[in-house]
Amino acid sequence: MSARYPNSLDSIEKEKYLKPTRSPFGIPEPIALQRDYAIPAAPQNRISLDGVWEMVPSGDGLAADFSNAIPASVPGSVHCALIAAGKLTDEKGNPIDDPYFGKNDRFARAASVRDYTFRHSFRLSRGLSASRLRLVFGGVCEHCRVYLNGKELGEHRGMFGGPEYDVTGLVKEGENTLIVLLNGAPDRPRRPGEMPTFFGGGNPWLNLGWVDTATFNCTYGWHYADIPAGAWDLALRRACPASRGGA
Repeated sequence: MSARYPNSLDSIEKEKYLKPTRSPFGIPEPIALQRDYAIPAAPQNRISLDGVWEMVPSGDGLAADFSNAIPASVPGSVHCALIAAGKLTDEKGNPIDDPYFGKNDRFARAASVRDYTFRHSFRLSRGLSASRLRLVFGGVCEHCRVYLNGKELGEHRGMFGGPEYDVTGLVKEGENTLIVLLNGAPDRPRRPGEMPTFFGGGNPWLNLGWVDTATFNCTYGWHYADIPAGAWDLALRRACPASRGGA
């Protein structure tokens, strides 16, 4: 619950609908589980790139100026980063710490349709940099371009997994720099003749960008949800060596 906005719709719904219940961990086990079984450790073939990145409100990608960057968590959203830095403000420049209070959602929605550039540096040993590696995203919301050490790897649209790139030979021993240009959510009004019966023919604030992509449509013009924007579960994955059997 926000200290500044104790009566936000978010806090009211939590209090009214989220009733206390039993934790799944408090339910008796229906069958006896073997406690002496040791789960084998997973092979060390994954290097997480999650953590604190730099973020600037820019669509310049490699040319972005990071001199006034703010910290942004990955996984995370641009809204969380902006709120934590006091950069999500109302029309008077006052910081907003609860986008679900009153009509604050319109300022959060405006932040969703802007472009942002993220930057992260990571170091690799000589052995890792010489390995077969793939750069893997758990997901992006909702469109991005990816650059590694000054080279564009490609672009991706869609929040349900990806992208994934072979970066063998593109990484180097020592410091590497990964830049992700996160494009804003689609933002466009109704076209002539488009969905003529929807909302009685239209309203001035409806964003029909939700029909152009795969995301949750309730965030594009009704209720009080905001359009998410961010990336999650980034990692370098080392390719497993081929088995001796040749399979």
